[in-house]
Amino acid sequence: MNTKHLFNIKKCNTYFNSRHHRLIKLVAISLLAFCLTGCGKSQALDEYKENVETFASNISEINDNINNIDISSQTRVSDFLYYIDALNEEFIWFAELEVPEQFASIEALADDAEMYMTEAVSLYHRAFETEPLDTALLDTANENYKRANTRIDYIAAILQGKTPEGDGVSVEYIEENLDEEPDLESYE
Repeated sequence: MNTKHLFNIKKCNTYFNSRHHRLIKLVAISLLAFCLTGCGKSQALDEYKENVETFASNISEINDNINNIDISSQTRVSDFLYYIDALNEEFIWFAELEVPEQFASIEALADDAEMYMTEAVSLYHRAFETEPLDTALLDTANENYKRANTRIDYIAAILQGKTPEGDGVSVEYIEENLDEEPDLESYE
């Protein structure tokens, strides 16, 4: 048994149990709150709410599975990679969802979250498949993982009608005059 891998699985579990990973649970709860508070009666919006609820439930379950990995197990690395792959599949699915017009700003954030999670997963695999363990890859994977979850946090804030906050966040408000006809020539 490679004790270096054991130590770094502990590092991963510590990371996933840290403030950044607890964010997944908070985001899942926030996303579920969005689903439980009606946002209109449109079929597209209702479908999106159901999909968000599914995503939140699935990532919460995967989060629990990652946190319950036995670090003394012979299968700890393969278990971790299996669950992180499953998490990536959820992010890919979420990014592919049709976003209702009311939440158009979410689409780019979901795409970014998926991109960062896919990169994180690739780096986790590469880090754990090398001998000795590549801690630089592991650190970069953790950073990408954090960035993916930060985008999900922003999405949760938007779905709750809040303004996302954080380093590097800029919010642009666009006023629409609903009493006037749109100037379609400016869109050409």
